[in-house]
Amino acid sequence: MKNIGESLELSENGADDYSLEDFDDNWDNKLSEIRQMDRDREKRREKFYTEGYRNGIFAGKDAGFEEGLNVGFKESVLDGYKFGIVRGVCR
Repeated sequence: MKNIGESLELSENGADDYSLEDFDDNWDNKLSEIRQMDRDREKRREKFYTEGYRNGIFAGKDAGFEEGLNVGFKESVLDGYKFGIVRGVCR
């Protein structure tokens, strides 16, 4: 069993000591990692936001285009049919 004097000697020799410089270096490294992760997160958020916005615009255009085709077809079928009858009679 160690006596108190031996354990004090060990800590005085630096076995359990950490300097403030080591602490500051570790802290700076951690902050640097956190900042990098935050930048990466922001880039991913911006990318997905832009991609979602773009997909929403295309989906809206497709839905509007399809609706426009359906309405235009319904309106033009009757006119085309009447024009075909007139043309057929005129020949």
